[in-house]
Amino acid sequence: TALESTPPLIAGADPTTNKFYFLSKVRLGQELFTLKRYDDMEKLSEATVPMLAGVDLDEDKAKSEELRGQLGDSLKSFKMYAHWAKADVEAKAADKADAAGKAARYAKVMELLDPIVDEILAKQHPELKTNLALARGILDNDLRASIQLNKLDRTRLILNGYKELTTDSAADAGAAEVLKQLVVFIPPQLEELKHKSGEEAQKNLANAKEKFGVILEDTIKPLTGDKLTPKLIYFTSQIYSSMDNHKAA
Repeated sequence: TALESTPPLIAGADPTTNKFYFLSKVRLGQELFTLKRYDDMEKLSEATVPMLAGVDLDEDKAKSEELRGQLGDSLKSFKMYAHWAKADVEAKAADKADAAGKAARYAKVMELLDPIVDEILAKQHPELKTNLALARGILDNDLRASIQLNKLDRTRLILNGYKELTTDSAADAGAAEVLKQLVVFIPPQLEELKHKSGEEAQKNLANAKEKFGVILEDTIKPLTGDKLTPKLIYFTSQIYSSMDNHKAA
């Protein structure tokens, strides 16, 4: 209650007042997350991030800019946490829903997370490299939803998000990271499709195998020679096997 009733920031306030005003907003965002008030978190983020621009937060200019970056990252993250949390609720509900319900739930997941993934691909969230739990929560849920809905062109884009998060400067590091994700998501999805009967199901399975095959080939291209470690070879073989491409496996 105290945090929500903080008086509005007055133009021309001294740096200390400014600093503690935004610190109070960071704390408020944390409390809103605990209370599962995700819509309010999003509104808080959208309202406060623009306010940081041009506001002095310390008498020392260098410290002021450092604080602006730290506070900005925190306040910006609340919108992402809100979308991730709401998408996670939808994903868990999808596990218990019938076929129609699953599709609706996963569509909602993509509606919530696709815009953030697009921002990651546009390199708008470098701070996520130091918050991998949130980044992976966003990417994993969006990836799973795209695969479940058979939107495999979108799947390829989401997988590129994992490359943006790697802190390894090696050219093949991103490919290795993507391959680790593929082995988690592709075999279970294909196994699920194999258990469905009917002409439409068989078409979906054939389409999935073809598109997953293209995704896999693109992923392993940079991994040549000793870069394709025994662990990555094992992952690749598992994926090929799940696609019934046993010769390649």
